[in-house]
Amino acid sequence: MKLALISKFILIIILPLVLFFSGCSGASGTGPGGSSEEIEKALVFIGKGEYQPAETALKQALRFAEAEGNELNFVRGNKYLGNVYAAYNLPDEAHRYYDIASSRADAYIQQAQSRNDTSLFRFKVEQANILNNQAILYQSQFEYDKSIYTLEKVLSIDRELGNKEGEYLTLGNLGRAYRDEAAVVLGRETVKGKQQIEKSIELFDQALALRYNGSDLANKARSLELLNNNAAALEAYSLAVSQFRKEGNSQWVSIITGNIGKILIDQAEAESDPVKKRSLYISAKDSLNYCLQGIEAVRGNIGKDAARSTFFDDKIYYYENLMKAQLRLGEKEELFSTIERAKARSLLDLLYTKDFSSSKQYSDEVKDLIKKEKELSNLISKVQDDPDSSDALKSYSSQYDNVIRLLAEKEPEFASLKQVAPASLQRIRELLPETAMMLEYFTGKNFSVVMLITKNDLRVRELNFGSYAIEDTIHSLRESFVQFNTDAGKFKRTVMDREREKGNRNWVGIWQEEWKNTVTSDDWQWRLLNLHGLLIGKEFADILKDAGKVYIVPHGILHHLPFGALITAPQNLDFSKTKHLVRPKFWLEEKSLVFLPSASVLEFIVKKQSDNFSNALIIGNPVYPSPTWAKLPGAEEEAKTISDEFAEKTLLVQQEATETFVKENISKFNVVHFATHGEFDANALESKVLFTATQQDDGYLTAHEIFDLDLNASLVVLSACQSGQVGGYVRDRESAGDDLVGLTRSFLFAGAPRIIATLWFVDDKSTSSVMKKFYENLLRSGQPVHEALRQAQLEVLNSDENIDWVHPFYWAPYFLTGMH
Repeated sequence: MKLALISKFILIIILPLVLFFSGCSGASGTGPGGSSEEIEKALVFIGKGEYQPAETALKQALRFAEAEGNELNFVRGNKYLGNVYAAYNLPDEAHRYYDIASSRADAYIQQAQSRNDTSLFRFKVEQANILNNQAILYQSQFEYDKSIYTLEKVLSIDRELGNKEGEYLTLGNLGRAYRDEAAVVLGRETVKGKQQIEKSIELFDQALALRYNGSDLANKARSLELLNNNAAALEAYSLAVSQFRKEGNSQWVSIITGNIGKILIDQAEAESDPVKKRSLYISAKDSLNYCLQGIEAVRGNIGKDAARSTFFDDKIYYYENLMKAQLRLGEKEELFSTIERAKARSLLDLLYTKDFSSSKQYSDEVKDLIKKEKELSNLISKVQDDPDSSDALKSYSSQYDNVIRLLAEKEPEFASLKQVAPASLQRIRELLPETAMMLEYFTGKNFSVVMLITKNDLRVRELNFGSYAIEDTIHSLRESFVQFNTDAGKFKRTVMDREREKGNRNWVGIWQEEWKNTVTSDDWQWRLLNLHGLLIGKEFADILKDAGKVYIVPHGILHHLPFGALITAPQNLDFSKTKHLVRPKFWLEEKSLVFLPSASVLEFIVKKQSDNFSNALIIGNPVYPSPTWAKLPGAEEEAKTISDEFAEKTLLVQQEATETFVKENISKFNVVHFATHGEFDANALESKVLFTATQQDDGYLTAHEIFDLDLNASLVVLSACQSGQVGGYVRDRESAGDDLVGLTRSFLFAGAPRIIATLWFVDDKSTSSVMKKFYENLLRSGQPVHEALRQAQLEVLNSDENIDWVHPFYWAPYFLTGMH
């Protein structure tokens, strides 16, 4: 079987096809044992998504095939290794193995044709499979010309062999290549772009003539949609829904129904008649709700935490369009519910599953059912996005439903965990402290919104920017913060070198005076003022004046914005451009700010909160596992100074500050403070806090490892660089639905109700000052955590110790996630 694919990103934009690695066709080789056995073993691993043991088995198969003289298995082994490396997202290596397989197959075919070899057919089928896989990989790299050229070769082989099944699949892949090049590279409005989309429709029709199927109907509909032929697109989508129902593929029925909802919204936006407009929005809402019920049902069945979030990323557009319909219909409470559905699901699934399972003992019968449930979840997750796997999906889903039914009888609580519902608006209001208010954000590609929630009111404001526009603004802002600190350091070194050359050892005073009189860039002040108006606005700002505290639930790139640094009014800004630094009024001076990954997480955190801060684990300046990490003597001093505030504590610095000790002992402490390097990774589960390495551990405590810890801490402080960033947004990638992973999320999941973290590479000295003042406020003055942190930041902001500390770089990166 060749790879029949429908773009996962079918709704709004066309992105690269996702390569689905089936076993593909081809004989199993020559007899039992040797290369054939290793290949079959590898295919089992590939089916489970276990690529490393598959790679090992395939490389062994190649050695056996060479020894046996089994040319077919040598070709097949290299082909499957190409699939494995494509799954690793290593396209160059994948192409290398595909090229080896293709060249050996070509050589055999040339020789076999001269001697009329009976194996010729099997090698040509393999060659078609190899080329087909390469073509799809080219599409994932946006190399559409190569993909189209390769697929044309596959089509010729299919027709030469009389392989109608292969021909229809290749025609579909070719149609998608033409269409995706038009949508992604050429632009659908260009003459050539339109021609390519029209060509794709012809190819889908040819495929449908060979085999009538839902996949090609849906892709034809998408092409028609790109040509703005919405009426024909709706008709084709409706036919696709009917066909997918006949094929038993309920997952794709849901997705295509969502596509129908998107077209109905576009029609509603263009409709001038208010009655027709409202009717279209209602129809769109119904279609999108149906779509999302199906998506969430499948998602609840996916066993792996990371897989749930990955599965969800490309489905976020359906939620975005449902939100738009609800806002246009004035359904504010329903809009809140959809935002929480879109943002909260992965994290809620994790939190509630751990909260329940960690304290529950199961019978052997239930354990067997749980094991079966996980196995079926993994199988469903592997086939749910492949339209040609409808029979397998139907079988696995039926088995899964039966297991869940039995679990519901034996352990109702466990069964209920498969679909954890976000909290209702009424419940959020009950959980909000009396004087607190909440700002909840959603930033989509085409629709963004903020909701203001109080005990008695709910207000909504549509934000007039796409997620990409706000991303550029926030990235530029953050880069300007870091640049200020870099420029300050360069200026200091320049003056120091100059004065030392003169033999002047008293250069510090000269440097301070010259720097104080240097006018620095003021771009950041205008960006922060503009962002306050954009993200909060006058109406909400006036209401928020009465709030004792503001909970902020960011989304996407907004997780990376220091809200406390927003400038609330233009007073004191440098209109003359003659000042070293401006001293505006920052929002943090007016309000305590507390952050949440989702509003619904309040329910979980309330159960965990504690005000016991008596016993601390304090770690500072470990021996870092790589010399590329600079020593942080200030962090060590910070740790020692903080330890003086605790009667009961364990202080570990340098060689003693090991990852192994942390893993083995962290559950014994109710305050955990790490003054060390931290790093955000684009693969957020690999974000890490650094410690001293041991024989057991490498010194990198990753977010993935933190998920497996059990904490009893009331407070975790990550006085580490970039410890607060999450995986909901990574630059140059799509904004995700779930802002799931990152160090703060990991510690929250591990059991901590409050986490203090940072947004960027922080300054050693200002961090030490913030943390010292924070613990004094918390432990000596008895201030609540949120207020203790706020006052510490304000003391640094207003400090005479360093004229630059008024700049947000030095005091703004720290934030509190969790309950006050």
